Amino acid sequence: MERVQSVLQALRTGNQRFVEGKMRYPRQDETTRMALTRGQTPRAVVLGCADSRVPPEVIFDQGLGDLFVVRSAGNIPDVYALASIEYAVLVLQTPLLVVLGHTQCGAVRAAIEAARPTPALGALVDAIRPSVEAAETSSVDDIVAVHVRRVAATLPARSEILAQAVADGRLVIVPALYHLGTGVVEWLEMGDWRVGIEDEEGRVCL
Repeated sequence: MERVQSVLQALRTGNQRFVEGKMRYPRQDETTRMALTRGQTPRAVVLGCADSRVPPEVIFDQGLGDLFVVRSAGNIPDVYALASIEYAVLVLQTPLLVVLGHTQCGAVRAAIEAARPTPALGALVDAIRPSVEAAETSSVDDIVAVHVRRVAATLPARSEILAQAVADGRLVIVPALYHLGTGVVEWLEMGDWRVGIEDEEGRVCL
C-alpha cells in the first residue's frame, strides 16, 4: 500500500505541474531510453480513453517507462485490453491501475444518443449504455464519472489475475476523471457498484 500511495502522489504532483504549466518532462533523455532497452517496470497502468486530448504521459508529466497505457474509446476493456492489463499486473508487477475517463467524452455522448452508425460503434454504445441508465442523469460528465467507476469495479470480476492481485494487496484500482478545460485529474471514490460481466452473446456488459 505504501508503494501505491507513493505512485499516486507522483501522479498527483505530475498533474499539478501540468495544470500549472510547469512540466519537467522527466526521464525522456538518452540515458533513460537506453536503460529501458533492458526491460520495463512501469509504476502504473492507465486504462484511458482513445481521445487524442487525453494523453496520460502528458497530463501526468511522466517519462519513458513510467506508465503502461491501454486506451480504447469509452474506456471499454475488451479481451485484448484486459490481456494487456493482466500482463502489466502479472508479469511487470505494476501495483496501480487507473481507469481514466474525461469530460465531454464522445463515446459516452454517443451512448446517450444511442447512435449506431456502424456495427462496431453500435457494440461500443451497447457496452456503455448500462452506465448511462445507472447514472440517472443526462449530464455527459456525470455519466462519465459513473462509467469509470463501473469499469473499475468490474475489472476484478472479469479477470482472476486482477481479482487475486487485489485480494493479495498487490493491486489497487482507482477511477479518475480528467477535466478537459482545466487539465485537472479528479480522483474518484469507487462507490458500491454491482455489475454484470457479459450478456448472452458474450459482449462486455458493465
